[in-house]
Amino acid sequence: MPFTAYMLHLFHPKDSLTLIKRREGKNWIHAVLILLFVVIVRVFSVLFSSYLFSSNKDDINLLLEIALMLIPIISFSITCYAVTSILSGEVKFKDLFTAFCFSLIPYVILTIPITALTWILSLESGGLYTGLNIIKWAWVIILGFQSVKQMNDYEFSKTVGVILLSVLAMLLLWITLFLIALFCVQWIQFFQSIFNEFRMLASR
Repeated sequence: MPFTAYMLHLFHPKDSLTLIKRREGKNWIHAVLILLFVVIVRVFSVLFSSYLFSSNKDDINLLLEIALMLIPIISFSITCYAVTSILSGEVKFKDLFTAFCFSLIPYVILTIPITALTWILSLESGGLYTGLNIIKWAWVIILGFQSVKQMNDYEFSKTVGVILLSVLAMLLLWITLFLIALFCVQWIQFFQSIFNEFRMLASR
């Protein structure tokens, strides 16, 4: 896919989504590349934002910051595909995931200049910083919405319903995985306590 397709998605998503769908899952490398840039830009933003517009840098956990970016993208792609499969969707998972990754291009492009602005703006100008971030994420959401709508040939109202169901399914997925992880930790601790008891008895 040519570089112009990335820029095309910003202002003419219908054309780029048609191109993604026509290529039938051959855009994985581009999706992974965009995700890589998302991670790099996120790390850059966390590390280099002005102290006026960031939390205590001593408490920064980069792995957590990366996870907070990637987990919602991947899990929403999974649940959205599951919902569209049930509700007569036409898109394949690879294409939907690629489209969602392309929807993150505004984040990649705008985050670096917004981060640079934090060193120029004062706290009194914080409204501009907040406004630019709202525009950035609104652009991402609009492109994501358009991806679901066009690639499944849905009406506007059905697209809204599918996205709401996908968000609900994503939250349920997170809760389920959290409970499974908690259950596994409890079992591991239980077996560790039994093992320690046997070891103490054997050492007497």
